[in-house]
Amino acid sequence: MRLVLLSGGSGKRLWPLSNDTRSKQFLKLLKSDDDSLESMAQRVWRQLKKSNLDQNTVISTSQAQLEMIRSQLGDVPVITEQLERYISCYCFSKCLPILDSAN
Repeated sequence: MRLVLLSGGSGKRLWPLSNDTRSKQFLKLLKSDDDSLESMAQRVWRQLKKSNLDQNTVISTSQAQLEMIRSQLGDVPVITEQLERYISCYCFSKCLPILDSAN
């Protein structure tokens, strides 16, 4: 099984906390197991690692969010979209070779 996390958006739904440069998935609003704050992205990645699913997971994102992903999650597998729209179509087209090689 392969997992693809879609990390996109312009941060308008949680404005003013989120914005064009800091989308809601990167805001440290959630308490972690050690009572420190973590973002939704960090929580999801931690849960994937705990379940041993991180090795089969890739994050599809825009170039604008790549630095934030790297700063919060480290060197995780990432597909960066060339254009910042139609992310699901782009992601699917990039995942086809991965899915084909798994069969």
